[in-house]
Parts: sequence; C-alpha cells; structure tokens
Amino acid sequence: PWTFKFNADFTLPKITSTTVDSKDSSYDGWFNKTTLSLNGTCTDENSGISYVSYKLGEKEGEIYPSGDNKEAFAANIGGFAEGSNTLNLSVTDNAENTSNPISKVLKIDTTLPKLLVFNNVHSREFVL
Repeated sequence: PWTFKFNADFTLPKITSTTVDSKDSSYDGWFNKTTLSLNGTCTDENSGISYVSYKLGEKEGEIYPSGDNKEAFAANIGGFAEGSNTLNLSVTDNAENTSNPISKVLKIDTTLPKLLVFNNVHSREFVL
C-alpha cells in the first residue's frame, strides 16, 4: 500500500503592521516627496510568507521578505502623485493563499509654499 503525507494550508496570511517613512499606520498627515519607504510585518500560521503585493494606481509590484526575519518586508515605492493616493497591500503565503487587501490613503504635497507681501505701493512674492 502507498501512503501519502501532505500538509494542507487553508489559512490566510495577515499583514500585522505597516509604517510609511517611519510613520505608523494611524498617521493621517501629509508627505512632501513622491517616493516613500514602506516597512511592515506579516504572519502566517503554516507555510510561511512568500511575498507582499502592492498596487498604487496602475503601478503594481511584489516585495519579498529578506534577511533573518521572513515575516518583515521593506521597499521604497515611487510614483506617488500630488494629492491623495491609495496604496493597496496584500500578502501571499507559500501555499498561495492571499490575504484580503488593506488600503492606506497617503497624501502628497511637494509644492513649496509662497509668501505674498502687499503694501500700498509695491507687491512682492517670495518662495519659502
């Protein structure tokens, strides 16, 4: 008789934390550049983490865990536009189970402020 042994993994992996440019996931402020540093952690109870997927507008990519901690991920992601941007993240384990996506709205403002000075005779514009 033949005996087959296999491990089944039907559990979805999870993204457990994210930071963007050292700001935790609760940060709701503005960033002043179009390339941001993304870091995070994820967990999987069985087969382990394979990769994290991201989508920013039409741009998509994969981030592979590296180093000793196979549940941590890090990448610089460029292509953020002025205003509000939605970054979607999901994680896939080694059994090809993919988590439900999480979304983060990131606001970008790279425009320098201007100071307008008026008096009765002259007006001046200064870029700060």
